[in-house]
Amino acid sequence: MQSNIINMFWLVYFPKAWELKPQVIVVEEKCNGCSLCVKLCPGEVFELVNGKARVVREENCVLCYGCVVLCDPKAIIVRDLDP
Repeated sequence: MQSNIINMFWLVYFPKAWELKPQVIVVEEKCNGCSLCVKLCPGEVFELVNGKARVVREENCVLCYGCVVLCDPKAIIVRDLDP
């Protein structure tokens, strides 16, 4: 329930997320397991699995790009694909 409320908040500020289907990629070789993406993501897109970030709910991505900005080793790629 909480993630639905957060998603609605983000969709107000990032309306293009209504129209685009995101593709979220974690480059496992670059991920250092810091878990910032897991903690930051309003859509709870990521989980830490075996010490590395993994995309588990890509459909929840609201295209805020916070994960991309904060990922120091640049292990996260977000593409906004046309539907």
